[in-house]
Amino acid sequence: MELVVVTAILGLVALISIPNFSSGDSQKLEAVAAEIATALRFARSEAMRSGEAHGVYASSSNQRVRVYWLDRSVSPPLATYSVRHPVDKKFYDLQLSGNTLLEGVSVANVYFKFVSQPSIEYLGFDNQGYPVHISASGIDQLEAARVTLNYRGHQRLVQVEPFTGRVTVQ
Repeated sequence: MELVVVTAILGLVALISIPNFSSGDSQKLEAVAAEIATALRFARSEAMRSGEAHGVYASSSNQRVRVYWLDRSVSPPLATYSVRHPVDKKFYDLQLSGNTLLEGVSVANVYFKFVSQPSIEYLGFDNQGYPVHISASGIDQLEAARVTLNYRGHQRLVQVEPFTGRVTVQ
């Protein structure tokens, strides 16, 4: 009888703990998606606050997301990575590879598509918060922007609306 009770208790504990492992997995993916969305929102708000173009560089090959401001005093304009995170005051740089807290989460795809050029890894915001690409040849309007994240077969999509700059996570 004791063996049946112990087996039932162990089975119940196992049943309860299995969903917690998978919810922990999804929490890691959700946290990275939220951090990338926050970086995009921060770049947009800094562009509007400072009156200088800011943006986000996102790369699936480097597994990195960085916030930059655009130095337009040089030609062509230069992305300068001296923007600091508002909380910890370190450079705003999210490096996924080599980060034990984020281990397993990857930037699967970056798609920042503008009207007159193919997809690139830079998405800027002008001083009114509109998503644009600013280069020596002018300002290009955004057609579509999404960053796809993977973790153990699950995906999250961080998107930027082309006309409003609104950032969403799906």
